[in-house]
Parts: sequence; C-alpha cells; structure tokens
Amino acid sequence: MFAAVEDLALSTYPVVLGGLQIEKIADFLALVQSRESDDLNKLALRCVRILDAYRAQLSDAEIAKRRSAGLNEREERMLLKWGYPYVKKTYRFHMTLTGRLNNRQMKMLRPVLARMAINVIDQPIMVDDICVLGDPGNDQPFRLLERFALSGQP
Repeated sequence: MFAAVEDLALSTYPVVLGGLQIEKIADFLALVQSRESDDLNKLALRCVRILDAYRAQLSDAEIAKRRSAGLNEREERMLLKWGYPYVKKTYRFHMTLTGRLNNRQMKMLRPVLARMAINVIDQPIMVDDICVLGDPGNDQPFRLLERFALSGQP
C-alpha cells in the first residue's frame, strides 16, 4: 500500500489553497477553504479512486453510524461504494477542530480558535504531502504512519 501512495505522490503536483476559515459543520468547528479549489477536489478524488483498494471495509456499526446522519440516496451509494458518503460532488475539505459542541460552547470556542489559527486564516496554504494515517481503535487519535511529498509537475 505504501508503494501505491508513493507512486501517487510522485505523479501528483502540490495544490495551493486560497486560505482557510473557521466554520461550523453540523455540531463541530472546522477549518475549511475560504474558496473552493478545483485542484484540491481533483486530488481528493484521485486519492479515493487509486487508493480505495487499500481501505478497510466498514463494519455494520460504522455504516449504521454514518446512516444516522440522514444520508440521501446519492450519499448512501457513495458510502457503500467508497466507504464515505461525501465523495466527488459532495466532498468538502475540512480539518476538524473540535468534537460535538452545543451552541454556547460554539460561541465561546470560535473566537478562541480564530486567535489560535490567525497564521492560517485567509493565508495561502500549500498542500504538498499525502499522509498515511493509522487508526489505533478505541476512539484514539489517528497516528501518522508515513508522509509522501507531492512531486509531480502540473
């Protein structure tokens, strides 16, 4: 699998994002793109297509958890095909910053996170690596297993 990721990275060029901003997604806060990037969307889809053979199959519990969000027909198809409901047209780049928050917590945390992220808010961001992460289970944070530089040419 690492060889496939390395091959992908060697044939893929870095992507520049126009900046990030903090946004509410469902009941958590995340960094999202200030403006959508077609190049990033293409990179994400390329990763999904090329590396899908290496992902673990979803358990019945994981499928049920995803379905509890109220997926539409298209999202259900994407979940069963790719293991994630928000692929292709419904993909949205985000970096989750918090767990579930109520409205009061969101109002309190948003300005704190904005101050902490001042160096990335509305600044160009270079996506120049693909990382392989491992899930140790038991709701533990993912672990970085390997990082591959995007070194292809546009």
